[in-house]
Amino acid sequence: MKKFRYPIALLVTVVALAVAGQLLAATGAASPQTLARQADFAAKQGVVLTSSVAAGDNQARDAVTCRQIVVNPQLDVVELGGGTGTAEPWIFLDPIIYYFKEGDGSGNAFDGYSLVLPDGDDGDPTPKSDILSQVVQFVNGLESATVSYQRAMLDANPQDSAYGELWQLTSEGNVDLANPGQYRLARWQITDSEDNWAKEEIEVDQALLPELSGQEIALLLRTETNGGGASEAEKEWLLLDDVTITACGRL
Repeated sequence: MKKFRYPIALLVTVVALAVAGQLLAATGAASPQTLARQADFAAKQGVVLTSSVAAGDNQARDAVTCRQIVVNPQLDVVELGGGTGTAEPWIFLDPIIYYFKEGDGSGNAFDGYSLVLPDGDDGDPTPKSDILSQVVQFVNGLESATVSYQRAMLDANPQDSAYGELWQLTSEGNVDLANPGQYRLARWQITDSEDNWAKEEIEVDQALLPELSGQEIALLLRTETNGGGASEAEKEWLLLDDVTITACGRL
């Protein structure tokens, strides 16, 4: 089992790739070759999935395009040595997150690499919370948005919970975790899937779409736990993979 051990601040800037580079520099490690990173254009514009056009004189206006707007949805890891790694442009707002990989003998990796949000990890300065985040750019004229991911819980504790959230950024381009009432737009509970990988899809409320349309928004996947217990059965680990947001809107 591997660990991410480099320090992460509680604020994340919009330029996630630049932040990741600064974190690597802080550890004294050389910046590695990225895995299928799609640069700033792809990070803002997304990968086009489908495009459908209604019949009639106003075809261009009526075109609906769907994009996947999460970069590195597979949560691929660049290993840095010594059991550490980075999964840029994903940012770890609470600092200790593990990863499993295929072939490590654990059997816990979904496909390639999978990230793990652990409960009660030794030495974790925030043992009751782990947060994985990425800033995404929603399309203009947003008509629908779906968040999906593969997840599995290990040693599920009924006192522990996991959530997905969408946050507005501050004027400085940060996630202000101290003020959820002001900046958090949506929150849903990630349902249990103990010991088994299963896909979950969340349709974003239609009433929220105007606030998301054309905006940079932070997706957070997080745990809120009791910090572990005397036995493994009192802990909960959340495994995540294949995290995507599909955003559809008018051209």
